[in-house]
Amino acid sequence: MNLIISILTLQVVFTIMMTGLIWFVQLVHYPLLSSVGIQSSSQYAREHVSRTAKLVGPLMLGEMLFTVLAVFVTAGLVWILSLFGLFLLLAIWCSTFLIQVPCHTRLTSAFDPVTHRELTVTNWIRTLLWTSRSVLTIWMLVDTVISHPFALGI
Repeated sequence: MNLIISILTLQVVFTIMMTGLIWFVQLVHYPLLSSVGIQSSSQYAREHVSRTAKLVGPLMLGEMLFTVLAVFVTAGLVWILSLFGLFLLLAIWCSTFLIQVPCHTRLTSAFDPVTHRELTVTNWIRTLLWTSRSVLTIWMLVDTVISHPFALGI
């Protein structure tokens, strides 16, 4: 049971980190992108992609790892919630690689207000899905701990 609680706890940690990061990006970073200036926007966009990948890449991989592990180690309601959480995470990855990454790629060539708007608007998909995953992963962990308090020495 301690292994399950450890996996669920790490899933919560990675998911909450990504949720906090995506809210910052949505409310602060993406809106400010239009203020960089036309001459600097391509360089800024390239730096954004490079620096963000170094932070977000390991977090997204860690979240995926513990999400998949949760599917294999849980049972009952928490297993069903784990499958749903995996579905949400796959939707996030699809949105990222099919919508947001192409927008970032276009912005590395030149600033385009239409692309910037598309990026900002479609990023709400990931923002809401990661927020939902945070609630879901906390629910899974709490349910497991309440169902098995002996695992924590309670």
